[in-house]
Amino acid sequence: MKKSSVNESLNMKENDIAFSKTDNLETENPEIRPEGKSGAEDAGAKGHTHGGNVPGESHNILHDLQSDFFNILENTAEGIWILELNGDITFANTRMAEIVGIGKDELTGGRLWKLISNTDIEAFKVQLENVRKTGTGLQMDISYLSVDLLPVCCILHITPVFNKNKQVSGFFGKNSQITGSLKEVRENLEFYKKGEQIFRKLADADLLGVQVGDTEGNVTYVNDEMLRMIGHSREDYQNGRINWNECIAPEHRRNFHQWPVELLRQGELPASEKAFLRPDGTRSPFLGAAALVDPYSNFYVSFALDLSKIYEAEKSLTKNEERLEIAVSAMKLGVFEWEADKDTIRLENQRIYDILGRTPEQGRFSMEEFYTRIIAPEDLADFKSALEEAMHTDRLFHTLCRIHRQDDGEKRWVAFSGKFDTAEGDTQKRLVGVVADITKRKHLEEERERLNEDLEHQVEKKTAEIQRQSERLSALANKLSQSEQKERKRLAATLH
Repeated sequence: MKKSSVNESLNMKENDIAFSKTDNLETENPEIRPEGKSGAEDAGAKGHTHGGNVPGESHNILHDLQSDFFNILENTAEGIWILELNGDITFANTRMAEIVGIGKDELTGGRLWKLISNTDIEAFKVQLENVRKTGTGLQMDISYLSVDLLPVCCILHITPVFNKNKQVSGFFGKNSQITGSLKEVRENLEFYKKGEQIFRKLADADLLGVQVGDTEGNVTYVNDEMLRMIGHSREDYQNGRINWNECIAPEHRRNFHQWPVELLRQGELPASEKAFLRPDGTRSPFLGAAALVDPYSNFYVSFALDLSKIYEAEKSLTKNEERLEIAVSAMKLGVFEWEADKDTIRLENQRIYDILGRTPEQGRFSMEEFYTRIIAPEDLADFKSALEEAMHTDRLFHTLCRIHRQDDGEKRWVAFSGKFDTAEGDTQKRLVGVVADITKRKHLEEERERLNEDLEHQVEKKTAEIQRQSERLSALANKLSQSEQKERKRLAATLH
């Protein structure tokens, strides 16, 4: 291995794991040797000794630590290299040699720049300089060129190596390979490109409000729909005039500051209903959710579905239902629903229970039960016929029949009306209808018929009497006429 300042002291801060030479193990110029030779043994071979400053036992301890350390590096699953400040490789493990397809011996002593793809060299040098200046590690994506000139993509963790004067004297690199071939790189890039295109189309379509940012409060993207929902313009966003916390309605702000913590802990925030408060004081209800872009970053994407139109539709529907209920109640109609495929009748309001003599506690019942226990047998055939015709011809269902109330057995006249409702693409039949108690009307009709019959009888009777009187008067008139003629003849005879 090549001598360097890297071998004077190693103090690596990779994931809070430190390896450094302690004061009582310090030598004048110690070297880290994976080959297993201690500094004293090497110096003895050259005819030079360290004197009595470091005991032999301490030398052995340092030797063992160095050997164990390099054994760990050699056997790790990641590719490891150690660089001097000028980029020369002072150590590379077997896995790193496999990644670039070059022998270990060829790697050691070579320049790392030659192994990095042209597109990443400058960025890599900049990052190394940042590590040297700040003394802190960092992570980056990097592409190495394998022996067949194909890029091998890795996630690289760079950690500074310090000498005994606490100065950066080199770099420790850990490479986690994320692809094995150019084909895989292209496939991954194409996959992410398509995903980004789909996301962009979804965002630009303004079907949902979309926001991208980080949990530190920085918003990097917001679409027009989100701006519309919060009542701000694109200019407001670009000039930083949006206070996102104040965009939330006051009743939702109490725990709103906790959402970044929950997002980082759970990785996603489930959908929940909240409301935006616009600058003009109006409110915009929405259904919102958020998720981290990946579990190892604090970048998130959030979506908001505008519920204003849904709320307006629900409000309008509620008003219509209330009006319908008032109309149905005023007309004293019972409402029912029959699911033909399940043969289940559901009674929808109190009036229908009153008409049939049932209670809500009795629950639903079947059409078969209606046939056998409620409808009058003499009207069953007509009822079935009307029902079958409406089911198969899409006509309105309407029929009059008599029923026996279930609570007191009283016979009542009722009128059924309804229509089969079939949802699009659904083969199930459902009859929605109303029932009116027409018993009084039927009684009035029967009374009217009786009165009509009585009237017709009286008319017939009077007509017969008049006919008799007419015949009597006609006979009397004939007699008078005959008497008059006789008298005229007598007077004529007397005068002559």
